[in-house]
Amino acid sequence: MKPNKLIVITNLFPLPWQPLRAAFNRQQFKRLAQKRDVSVLVPVAWPQWFKNGRIFPLMNVTTNEFSSFRYACYFYTPGVCRIFYGIFLFFSLLIHWRWFRREKGTCLIACWAYPDGVSSALLAKLLKIPFLIKVHGSDINVFAQDKLRAKQMKWAMEKSEGVISVSQALKDKIVSMGVREDKIHVIYNGVDPCLFKVRDKSECCKILDLPEESKIFLFVGNLIETKGINELLVAFQKKTINEHTSLYFAGNGPYQKKIEEFAKDNELTQRIRCLGGVAHEKLGLWFSAADLVVLPSYSEGVPNVLLESMASGTPIVATRVGGIPEVVPSYAGILVSPRDAHSLQKALELAENKSWDREKIASHGKSFSWEKNIEQLDKIILKTELKS
Repeated sequence: MKPNKLIVITNLFPLPWQPLRAAFNRQQFKRLAQKRDVSVLVPVAWPQWFKNGRIFPLMNVTTNEFSSFRYACYFYTPGVCRIFYGIFLFFSLLIHWRWFRREKGTCLIACWAYPDGVSSALLAKLLKIPFLIKVHGSDINVFAQDKLRAKQMKWAMEKSEGVISVSQALKDKIVSMGVREDKIHVIYNGVDPCLFKVRDKSECCKILDLPEESKIFLFVGNLIETKGINELLVAFQKKTINEHTSLYFAGNGPYQKKIEEFAKDNELTQRIRCLGGVAHEKLGLWFSAADLVVLPSYSEGVPNVLLESMASGTPIVATRVGGIPEVVPSYAGILVSPRDAHSLQKALELAENKSWDREKIASHGKSFSWEKNIEQLDKIILKTELKS
């Protein structure tokens, strides 16, 4: 019999119209559910809820992954009164009070500091159960720049039994906000070794119908400005090493049209291509087909795409932000400053011309294990439950 019941509240989860969204959270809690009962509630912003209502499932979703799963409409005032978003989410969650009572959770975990963490602190008090907050990156790196929201996040983290951080850099930022260091646990995300492993590049190119002789640079992520897409396009255009290199973008977002227009305006339509969303199960093929994975973000926690790239033996060019320097050693990639197209260009040229030890890179990538992650997380949850 599985011990106790964990309730997870997180906006970072796949949605019916965004099935590839935040796959890492689904992977983590799906594995945790093999050890204990896990119920998941996913708040969905009301504009998305009503816009996608015709394809939205019933509130209670049948799934064999979790003991219970539910989407919840999150009501708030778009673009204004952001300092009250934690309160808005709290009252939105209260609509599901019967569900929370029926689940009889012994611990609650909020994945995202704001507003999820703040609202969960209030909810846990009503439910009279302990709670944890898991932070990922932008929730601290971006939202904490607002002093009023930062105060709320600090309050929620101090009320929690513990904070789970995906990197040491993120932990340091939380400590700088005034949260006690001994409350914060660093647990790196993991990699699925069945999906991400060293494969033969030629075979992967054949499966994906790619030219074997060309070099491939791969970007995986949301197509948004803060992922450094502007700098990547400029750097790739000016790159001089190999004119037969192609740049592929795997992901969705508002910048897709800009990428396609840039390629057309610069006569690079044969070398810059958007793939749209790529299923997580197929990403391993793309990583193995690629000669280089590029992620020039302005801020990050620890992107799972980099861990998965390394587990596939593929080297990296990324920015020196967040937890990236903690997980990418010099033999696995080259790091540059964010918002610097010139440095990114030089790094692409150097990486393209360098001989990489793919087996060594893969060995390092595989050290980020979901098994280790779940073992550490479950111990923290058990310790939290014993305090209640």
